[in-house]
Amino acid sequence: MRYTSAYTFEPIGYLKSCFETRNGTPRQAGLTPAAPATLKLTSSQLTNPAFSVAGLSQFSYVWLLFVFHLDRHAQASTEGTPAQETVRSKVAPPRLGGLKLGLFATRTPHRPVPIGLSLVKLVEVDGDTLKFEGVDLVEGTPVLDLKPFIPTWDDPRALRKDFGDHQSPIELPEWAQTTSIYAHGLTIRLTLRAREHLEAVFLKGREEGCLLQTHSRFLQVLGQLLAAEPRSRYRRERCSDRLYFVELDGLHVTVWFDEVNGEDLAEVLRISARDPRKRS
Repeated sequence: MRYTSAYTFEPIGYLKSCFETRNGTPRQAGLTPAAPATLKLTSSQLTNPAFSVAGLSQFSYVWLLFVFHLDRHAQASTEGTPAQETVRSKVAPPRLGGLKLGLFATRTPHRPVPIGLSLVKLVEVDGDTLKFEGVDLVEGTPVLDLKPFIPTWDDPRALRKDFGDHQSPIELPEWAQTTSIYAHGLTIRLTLRAREHLEAVFLKGREEGCLLQTHSRFLQVLGQLLAAEPRSRYRRERCSDRLYFVELDGLHVTVWFDEVNGEDLAEVLRISARDPRKRS
């Protein structure tokens, strides 16, 4: 049998996300349930993009198959030929405290074929444009495909439900088992200065194309993002600098992580509008 060494595909569209840089983007889909994104189908391979999503609105969740386009390996594969450099076969997941596993036993974005899969909530289908919530993808992410989430087939527990005692348990290593991924006990505060900054931004009005158009929606997404602890393990444990910067939907957010009287605190110090010329 002859095997093809490389394939070339055109994305079906590019995601418009409220997360503009890798720094501050959730590690997994659903961690920030209110985080919005839109996808306009632009593929030249579709005879009619709007027709291609007929019936999709009947589903509440979809799988997004995408490219980790900011990964070095992906950027070296954009000229029609695969990247020549190698990828580390073992990586250290954040929860393992430095212990390494084979990359295929993890969800690292640094892969020989840098493709990811996210389950997101489908909010609306408007012609050739789809609206999502709960995304973990950065602005401009190339989307290769999308498929409806069907629990009967996609959830192994549902697939085996009718088989009674023959139901297969879902097995996970101990490090991947956790009761919650959110930082319980983390207090999130806005300084008076940050609140005044935010009110001034929304009083002036958001620039066209921003996804978070209300004061309350922005705070909702920011709170969910911080509660899920966006900092890397290295930043949390090894860096003395407790300042953390997030680019969220055109706004630059400065956060100070600290422990005060035994209480974990994330204090939002400043919120400012970025130069629109820097928004891609």
